Amino acid sequence: AFWGIVDDMEVDWGTDSTITITARDLRSIFLDSPLTKGALAKLKLDPRYTEAAFAPRFGEYWIHLHHYCHGLKWANRARQSVDRRTRAGNLGMAKGEDQYAARAAGAGFWMRPQIYVELGHVHLGLGELGEAGRLFAEAIGASPGYLAAYLGLIDVHRRSESRAAALEVATAGLRQIPDAQPLQKAYLEFGGNKPFPAPARAQAPR
Repeated sequence: AFWGIVDDMEVDWGTDSTITITARDLRSIFLDSPLTKGALAKLKLDPRYTEAAFAPRFGEYWIHLHHYCHGLKWANRARQSVDRRTRAGNLGMAKGEDQYAARAAGAGFWMRPQIYVELGHVHLGLGELGEAGRLFAEAIGASPGYLAAYLGLIDVHRRSESRAAALEVATAGLRQIPDAQPLQKAYLEFGGNKPFPAPARAQAPR
């Protein structure tokens, strides 16, 4: 995909004698490299490589998850930041890593809702409530029983002072996860009354 993007570009180094290298040259240099060939083989999950053994267990998109891990690292640094500028910078780094992980994750990848929730919290930390809400809602759509997604979306509505919307999310969440105490608390906080909403489907006997 990268090469398709840069096919019509040229790369210039502004030295005393400027050198121009086309995308075709770059493709030849990098793709003919033994290191690059090895990396591409891993990306294609070549069974000769140890890393390929993880694909059946974690899914074919696992190889991109180091970006998600870096996103967590930067988000943790943001939480530990002592001033706004440093915090915003760390959240910006987390945003870039999580956005890459979200783009790389296929629709059926089992960790996609979790990636969306983490990215949603980053947007929330940056005050980008609209994008945070969209991501939490998508996570709920992909995994209706995912508690963290409901709590994230409720937090968006709490910050925007949309009590009715927050109650609606808490109600929907309790229909999926009736025993979730954080959702019960939010339901009462935003004006809901007991008894709590009935589950969307009957629970299996314990």
